[in-house]
Parts: sequence; C-alpha cells; structure tokens
Amino acid sequence: MTRAHGQMVVDRWIDTEKRIAHLVERTVPRGEKLAPGIIYIGVASLAGPIFTRRRNFAIRWTSPLVFASLASFYFLPGTSNVVMRNIWGRYGDPATIDMIRDKWREAKQAEHSFRLRVADSVQELRLSLQEGRGFSVNKSDRRSDND
Repeated sequence: MTRAHGQMVVDRWIDTEKRIAHLVERTVPRGEKLAPGIIYIGVASLAGPIFTRRRNFAIRWTSPLVFASLASFYFLPGTSNVVMRNIWGRYGDPATIDMIRDKWREAKQAEHSFRLRVADSVQELRLSLQEGRGFSVNKSDRRSDND
C-alpha cells in the first residue's frame, strides 16, 4: 500500500513538471532568455515599496505589481506580449490590444525623433558657442544631413 501511494505521488509530481514545462514552452518565445529577466523583474517589484515608502497605503501595496509589470515589458518583451495576448484573449477585446500596441509604437517613434531633435539642437548650440568664443570649428564637427 505504501509503495503504491509513493508511486502515485511521484507520478503526480512528474505530470506536474511536464505541465509546467509545456506552459513555459508555450509562453516564452524562442530566443528570449528567461533567467536574467525574471531576476530583474523580481528586483523591480521589491524596489516598488522602497520608492513609495512614505506614500498612501494603496500606492505602497500596488507599487510592486506596477513596477514588476513595467519591468517585464522592458526585460522580457516577448513573454510579456504573449501573457498580455492571453489575458486580453480571455478577458478583453483583441482589437484593443492591437490599438494599444500601435499607440506604444507611435510613442516609441515620437521618443526616438525627440531624442534626435534634442541631439541636433545640442550639437548646434555647442557649435554656435564655440564660434562665439572664437574657437575654430572643424567641418568634421558639423553634423551632416545624412546622419
């Protein structure tokens, strides 16, 4: 009787391991490493209450979830997209997630163009300050329009 019970426990454990491995295989895209990203997400979730230490009780309790969610989209973007797609597929409208993804892409493109404009403005300001103070400005210092 004890041997049969032990074998049943072992079989259940092996079955559970197989189900978890299959779930991870379906969730994590190929090429995305789970090991360092999951540690970074854990650290970010632990940092949430530290940054919100003297805030409202609700903010302190929700900050780990918010910090972990934001970190997951940064450190594990493929896995986060699969998880969000599964959540929206089960509880939301699939068209909404596509709209959110498009808005996110637009925001990233706007950020990129803003960074380029700021870099160009800083370069122009640097060159004008050098010219105003009598420094010689090399033609190689000037940014070409092809950059």
